[in-house]
Amino acid sequence: MIKINLTPRIYVDKIYSSIFVAKILLFSGIIISVFAALSVVRYTSLKGLEMDYASLEQEYKNLNEKVAQSKILEAKIKEIDNYISAVDKLNKNRFLYVAFLQDIINNLPDTVWFGGIDAKNRGDFIEVSINLNSHSLEDLLWWYAFLDKGSKRYSELKITDINFNGSFYNTQLSFRYAYL
Repeated sequence: MIKINLTPRIYVDKIYSSIFVAKILLFSGIIISVFAALSVVRYTSLKGLEMDYASLEQEYKNLNEKVAQSKILEAKIKEIDNYISAVDKLNKNRFLYVAFLQDIINNLPDTVWFGGIDAKNRGDFIEVSINLNSHSLEDLLWWYAFLDKGSKRYSELKITDINFNGSFYNTQLSFRYAYL
Protein backbone atom coordinates (compact mmCIF):
# COMPACT_ATOMS: atom_id res chain seq x y z
CA MET A 1 0.00 0.00 0.00
CA ILE A 2 1.19 3.36 -0.94
CA LYS A 3 0.32 6.47 0.93
CA ILE A 4 -0.26 9.60 -0.91
CA ASN A 5 -0.56 12.88 0.88
CA LEU A 6 -2.58 15.34 -1.07
CA THR A 7 -2.16 18.13 1.47
CA PRO A 8 -0.09 21.01 0.25
CA ARG A 9 3.43 21.13 1.58
CA ILE A 10 2.93 24.48 3.30
CA TYR A 11 0.24 23.05 5.54
CA VAL A 12 2.36 20.05 6.36
CA ASP A 13 5.31 22.31 7.26
CA LYS A 14 3.00 24.43 9.43
CA ILE A 15 1.77 21.33 11.26
CA TYR A 16 5.33 20.07 11.75
CA SER A 17 6.50 23.45 12.94
CA SER A 18 3.52 23.66 15.34
CA ILE A 19 4.35 20.21 16.67
CA PHE A 20 8.01 21.25 17.01
CA VAL A 21 7.02 24.41 18.91
CA ALA A 22 4.63 22.35 21.10
CA LYS A 23 7.46 19.92 21.85
CA ILE A 24 9.80 22.79 22.75
CA LEU A 25 7.11 24.38 24.95
CA LEU A 26 6.33 21.03 26.59
CA PHE A 27 10.02 20.32 27.18
CA SER A 28 10.54 23.88 28.51
CA GLY A 29 7.47 23.51 30.74
CA ILE A 30 8.83 20.24 32.13
CA ILE A 31 12.25 21.81 32.76
CA ILE A 32 10.68 24.86 34.36
CA SER A 33 8.40 22.62 36.49
CA VAL A 34 11.36 20.51 37.64
CA PHE A 35 13.38 23.64 38.34
CA ALA A 36 10.44 25.16 40.25
CA ALA A 37 9.94 21.96 42.27
CA LEU A 38 13.65 21.82 43.11
CA SER A 39 13.56 25.50 44.04
CA VAL A 40 10.58 24.93 46.35
CA VAL A 41 12.35 21.96 47.98
CA ARG A 42 15.55 23.96 48.40
CA TYR A 43 13.64 26.97 49.71
CA THR A 44 11.76 24.88 52.32
CA SER A 45 14.99 23.18 53.40
CA LEU A 46 16.63 26.64 53.63
CA LYS A 47 13.78 27.92 55.80
CA GLY A 48 14.04 24.77 57.95
CA LEU A 49 17.77 25.30 58.35
CA GLU A 50 17.22 28.96 59.22
CA MET A 51 14.71 27.95 61.90
CA ASP A 52 17.16 25.33 63.23
CA TYR A 53 19.91 27.94 63.23
CA ALA A 54 17.71 30.39 65.13
CA SER A 55 16.82 27.76 67.74
CA LEU A 56 20.47 26.68 68.06
CA GLU A 57 21.52 30.32 68.37
CA GLN A 58 19.02 30.79 71.19
CA GLU A 59 20.23 27.61 72.88
CA TYR A 60 23.81 28.84 72.48
CA LYS A 61 22.92 32.11 74.22
CA ASN A 62 21.22 30.19 77.05
CA LEU A 63 24.22 27.90 77.41
CA ASN A 64 26.59 30.89 77.44
CA GLU A 65 24.59 32.31 80.33
CA LYS A 66 24.84 28.99 82.14
CA VAL A 67 28.58 28.80 81.42
CA ALA A 68 28.99 32.27 82.93
CA GLN A 69 26.99 31.16 85.98
CA SER A 70 29.09 27.98 86.27
CA LYS A 71 32.29 30.05 86.15
CA ILE A 72 30.95 32.21 88.97
CA LEU A 73 30.10 29.05 90.94
CA GLU A 74 33.54 27.58 90.23
CA ALA A 75 35.14 30.76 91.57
CA LYS A 76 32.99 30.52 94.72
CA ILE A 77 33.87 26.82 95.10
CA LYS A 78 37.57 27.65 94.74
CA GLU A 79 37.22 30.38 97.37
CA ILE A 80 35.49 27.93 99.73
CA ASP A 81 38.17 25.28 99.04
CA ASN A 82 40.85 27.83 99.88
CA TYR A 83 39.04 28.65 103.11
CA ILE A 84 38.71 24.95 103.98
CA SER A 85 42.38 24.30 103.23
CA ALA A 86 43.35 27.25 105.45
CA VAL A 87 41.23 25.84 108.28
CA ASP A 88 42.73 22.38 107.69
CA LYS A 89 46.23 23.84 107.91
CA LEU A 90 45.32 25.47 111.22
CA ASN A 91 43.76 22.28 112.59
CA LYS A 92 46.32 19.84 111.20
CA ASN A 93 48.27 19.24 114.42
CA ARG A 94 46.04 21.18 116.78
CA PHE A 95 44.85 18.18 118.77
CA LEU A 96 48.11 16.24 118.56
CA TYR A 97 49.30 17.40 121.98
CA VAL A 98 45.93 16.65 123.57
CA ALA A 99 45.97 13.10 122.16
CA PHE A 100 49.60 12.72 123.21
CA LEU A 101 48.94 13.74 126.80
CA GLN A 102 45.87 11.49 127.03
CA ASP A 103 47.83 8.52 125.66
CA ILE A 104 50.78 9.11 127.97
CA ILE A 105 48.66 9.45 131.10
CA ASN A 106 46.11 6.66 130.44
CA ASN A 107 48.24 3.75 131.67
CA LEU A 108 50.61 5.60 133.95
CA PRO A 109 50.93 3.65 137.23
CA ASP A 110 50.05 5.45 140.46
CA THR A 111 53.63 5.26 141.72
CA VAL A 112 55.10 7.02 138.64
CA TRP A 113 55.08 10.78 138.08
CA PHE A 114 56.73 13.20 135.71
CA GLY A 115 59.54 15.51 136.71
CA GLY A 116 59.21 17.42 133.44
CA ILE A 117 58.15 16.91 129.82
CA ASP A 118 59.93 18.44 126.84
CA ALA A 119 57.97 18.04 123.60
CA LYS A 120 58.94 19.42 120.18
CA ASN A 121 56.67 19.26 117.15
CA ARG A 122 58.46 17.87 114.08
CA GLY A 123 55.69 17.82 111.46
CA ASP A 124 53.85 14.53 111.72
CA PHE A 125 55.38 13.47 115.04
CA ILE A 126 56.52 14.89 118.37
CA GLU A 127 59.96 14.38 119.86
CA VAL A 128 59.45 13.83 123.58
CA SER A 129 61.85 13.78 126.50
CA ILE A 130 60.40 12.97 129.95
CA ASN A 131 62.01 13.03 133.36
CA LEU A 132 60.38 10.13 135.24
CA ASN A 133 60.20 9.57 138.95
CA SER A 134 58.80 6.48 140.66
CA HIS A 135 58.56 4.88 144.10
CA SER A 136 58.60 1.43 142.48
CA LEU A 137 61.24 0.20 140.06
CA GLU A 138 58.83 -2.50 138.77
CA ASP A 139 56.16 0.09 137.89
CA LEU A 140 58.72 2.26 136.15
CA LEU A 141 60.00 -0.65 134.03
CA TRP A 142 56.45 -1.92 133.38
CA TRP A 143 55.44 1.48 132.01
CA TYR A 144 58.56 1.61 129.82
CA ALA A 145 57.77 -1.88 128.46
CA PHE A 146 54.13 -0.85 127.92
CA LEU A 147 55.22 2.12 125.78
CA ASP A 148 57.80 0.03 123.94
CA LYS A 149 55.54 -2.88 123.05
CA GLY A 150 52.00 -1.61 123.60
CA SER A 151 51.44 0.87 120.78
CA LYS A 152 52.82 1.74 117.37
CA ARG A 153 52.48 5.43 118.22
CA TYR A 154 55.74 5.34 120.16
CA SER A 155 59.01 4.80 118.32
CA GLU A 156 62.72 5.11 119.02
CA LEU A 157 62.16 4.62 122.76
CA LYS A 158 65.33 5.21 124.82
CA ILE A 159 65.82 5.15 128.56
CA THR A 160 68.87 6.49 130.42
CA ASP A 161 70.39 5.17 133.62
CA ILE A 162 67.97 4.66 136.48
CA ASN A 163 69.15 6.41 139.63
CA PHE A 164 67.92 5.88 143.18
CA ASN A 165 68.26 8.88 145.50
CA GLY A 166 67.06 7.17 148.68
CA SER A 167 63.32 7.76 148.41
CA PHE A 168 62.45 7.32 144.68
CA TYR A 169 63.90 6.23 141.35
CA ASN A 170 64.75 8.78 138.66
CA THR A 171 65.43 8.35 134.91
CA GLN A 172 64.97 10.11 131.60
CA LEU A 173 62.88 8.62 128.77
CA SER A 174 62.94 9.88 125.16
CA PHE A 175 60.87 8.77 122.17
CA ARG A 176 58.95 9.89 119.11
CA TYR A 177 55.17 10.08 119.28
CA ALA A 178 53.09 9.91 116.09
CA TYR A 179 49.30 9.91 116.31
CA LEU A 180 48.23 7.28 113.78
